[in-house]
Amino acid sequence: GASGAVQIALSAGRPVVVSPSKIFRSVEDVAHVVSDHDQVQYAQVVSSILASPEQARVMTEQAVRWAAENTYERAAFRMLSLTGTRAIA
Repeated sequence: GASGAVQIALSAGRPVVVSPSKIFRSVEDVAHVVSDHDQVQYAQVVSSILASPEQARVMTEQAVRWAAENTYERAAFRMLSLTGTRAIA
């Protein structure tokens, strides 16, 4: 999955901007992915989020939904289902 910092930010309901690196593929539907590793583009994206309360609100809602769908408990159940285990003893 994505880096721990990104996961923490999403869990806190914060809008997230990430690079196009493949480590962030698991969050590309909830984070804003810049198209290049260009500091000017990062600054423009962050500025546009800060300047648009509506965009920030939408991204916050997406982050909250992501956090609800990606709890440790759900991750554990997904791992258990891969092994055919139904419950933790």
